[in-house]
Amino acid sequence: MIVVGLLLAFGCWAYFGDTSFRQERRMKLARQHLLEITNAVYANPEFRDVTVGVGTGAGGCFLVVGAVETEKNLSELQRIIAAQQPPVTVVYQLKVLERYSDAKP
Repeated sequence: MIVVGLLLAFGCWAYFGDTSFRQERRMKLARQHLLEITNAVYANPEFRDVTVGVGTGAGGCFLVVGAVETEKNLSELQRIIAAQQPPVTVVYQLKVLERYSDAKP
C-alpha cells in the first residue's frame, strides 16, 4: 500500500510539478497550436519583423521575439495572440521602435 502511494505521489509530481516532463508536455501542446498563432500574426504585414516559436521558458511557452513600430502595434499583437487562446504562457521579447526614435543623443 505504501509503494502504491509513493508511486502515485511520484506520478503526480512528474505530471503536475515543475519538471522536465511538464515542460516537454507543455512544449508539445504549444507546437500543436503554433500554426494557428503564426498564421494569425503573419496575416498582418506590420508584424513582418516578429517571430513566433516554442520556448523552454515558463515551463514550456510561446516565445514572441522581434520588433514592432509602435506601442499600438504591440497591443494589437498581444490582442491577436490572446484571441487564439494559447494553451500555454506567451513570453514577449519585443523591441518597440518608437521608444528609441524619440531618444535624444
